[in-house]
Amino acid sequence: MKKKMMKAFDRNPRSKVFCLWIRNWSRVVDPGHRKRNRDKKQNKGENPMYATVIQPRMSETNGTGHISNTTLPVWFEAAREPVYRLFNPSGDMRTFPLIIVNMNVDFLRQIYFGWEVEVRIWVKRIGNSSFTLYEELYQEEQLCAKGSATYVYFDYENQKSQPISPEVRQKLEVHRLPTIMEESSHG
Repeated sequence: MKKKMMKAFDRNPRSKVFCLWIRNWSRVVDPGHRKRNRDKKQNKGENPMYATVIQPRMSETNGTGHISNTTLPVWFEAAREPVYRLFNPSGDMRTFPLIIVNMNVDFLRQIYFGWEVEVRIWVKRIGNSSFTLYEELYQEEQLCAKGSATYVYFDYENQKSQPISPEVRQKLEVHRLPTIMEESSHG
């Protein structure tokens, strides 16, 4: 009986998603998984400016069993919060001086509920009044998405861009995208 059930289950295309969900769920409840996974990471000298771990929610899963494409821009934005604080340490939205003028996301592989994702961010370009961030999203150490976001440092009172201060520029400069990664991020 069990073999017949398994054969029927294997023929169902949704069964793979279900099996994946069951496998992933065991990782969520295993408190040692996170530490073991971090111990496996290899440091290749590509330290991101910021790395943010996000736990996917069931509500972010779509009908095909993976995370919805509309979720990734939200996750990338959440990972940028430390960058926002460089320009606005108080976090007061009434004085938030950045405007996003461009955002791009390349979807490379599916992302699933039950496994953490990590968003890594570097500074790709610093202009006079704007900067571009390069972002990568990993699940189980697999690159699943990459993107970029360009912001303008903006003076709302005068309705124009303003130069990035030397202090903030210096903090951004420390986290420049390594040249070798910059070349591969174009493709």
